[in-house]
Amino acid sequence: LVVEMQRTGAEYQDELSRRQHTRKIAAAILEGVPLRETADIITEIVAQRLGIERVGIYLRDPNGKIVPISLRNISGEYGNRITQLAYPTPLAARATATGLPLYIRNVQNDPQVGPEQRALFRSENITSVVMAMLQHREQIHGALAIYPEDDRQFTPLEMSAVQGLADM
Repeated sequence: LVVEMQRTGAEYQDELSRRQHTRKIAAAILEGVPLRETADIITEIVAQRLGIERVGIYLRDPNGKIVPISLRNISGEYGNRITQLAYPTPLAARATATGLPLYIRNVQNDPQVGPEQRALFRSENITSVVMAMLQHREQIHGALAIYPEDDRQFTPLEMSAVQGLADM
């Protein structure tokens, strides 16, 4: 009974946190906070919610080019170079095909990832990627990329949270 009460309490706290984060993002949008600042809020929420240090948001600019809009503990050089690779990258194509967040471990050795992208991951010491496409109707507007440590496990609830944040 005690274990069940602790689990229920933890789920309740998680739900309160999720709602607080949703309100914070919605308030930024409704108040007209500039896009980069709103993206920074989102990257901080993702990092806090998942206990991850490195997060990036990449969006399509008015010219149709994907650009980094918010990078947390990721170099600007990496952000710019990763978006210059041929789009869609194999990772983006796989995430788009499923419509769900895609978690790829050991991306430096993934045979479906091109050599340029693998080298870029090595240079930034990125071992794993969780990618959720930012989509409205049929149009892809960008991606939310999370760069966890290689041995990180995600619960279904955490992956659901990633999808929920991407959906916003």
